[in-house]
Amino acid sequence: MSEHDNQVLTEWNDKVDLFKAYGDMLSPTQRQILSLYFDYNLSVTEIAQERGITRAAAYDALKKGMAKLVSYEERLHLVKLDGILHRIEGILKEREELEKDEELAKLLKEANDDGI
Repeated sequence: MSEHDNQVLTEWNDKVDLFKAYGDMLSPTQRQILSLYFDYNLSVTEIAQERGITRAAAYDALKKGMAKLVSYEERLHLVKLDGILHRIEGILKEREELEKDEELAKLLKEANDDGI
């Protein structure tokens, strides 16, 4: 996968995370349109056809909905905090594994020292 592809995928995942965190705060119409976009991977044209609206109206709802999601994150930082908590959890698991490895090494050394 190219660097560009990784960047596009990361940006997509960031937008999905925002929608998951704040989607319920959108208007019902915006929530439904963004759901079609993120959950069902529909294009703007497909969303317009599905909803019986113009392509411009679907695009406008997507654009405004995303702007609201970004605005919510700028004020509340829920997605950022969730990422930090996941990193802390990973560090704690690594530390726990290291402690288990150290305990195992200690037991093996004791067994070796006892001639077992």
